[in-house]
Amino acid sequence: MDRILHVINRATEIITMSLLLAMVALVFLQVCTRLLLDSSFSWTDELARYMFIWVVFLGGGIAFQHGTHISIEAMKEKLPFHLQRVLQVFVTVVCILFFILLITTGIQLMNSSMSQTSPALSLPMGLMYSVIPVSGLLQIWNVIDINRRNWSQPNGSVERLET
Repeated sequence: MDRILHVINRATEIITMSLLLAMVALVFLQVCTRLLLDSSFSWTDELARYMFIWVVFLGGGIAFQHGTHISIEAMKEKLPFHLQRVLQVFVTVVCILFFILLITTGIQLMNSSMSQTSPALSLPMGLMYSVIPVSGLLQIWNVIDINRRNWSQPNGSVERLET
């Protein structure tokens, strides 16, 4: 499982970095054409916006793996170790329930908007929204992996998890 998740996370990181790089290039192209040609391509703004949405949602899964989501450490650190673990389980369950909601509503949104197309690119909007359930699955997988690794640690080096 570790190897598969590592490959998935690495692929997600590469996709996210590539999208971010392409997004910056598109915005730069938009600015240059607007300044130099006094006109711009109609599709660059829309494509950059969709790339940004994908970067944000995919980045959420990556952030879980690296423990970089915002959390409230002060409260957790004042608790005894066994209560820290209880809190960790509680937070994990709440996160997983939220991600399940994200997946189910994302699939509904994706399916209901497949016939709608984007204005400039004429792409199905469901394609743009497909990142929502993908991100939910990635985040569930990562939060479970982090908890599995934390529970295998003796005495405590509990990694950061949202509390």
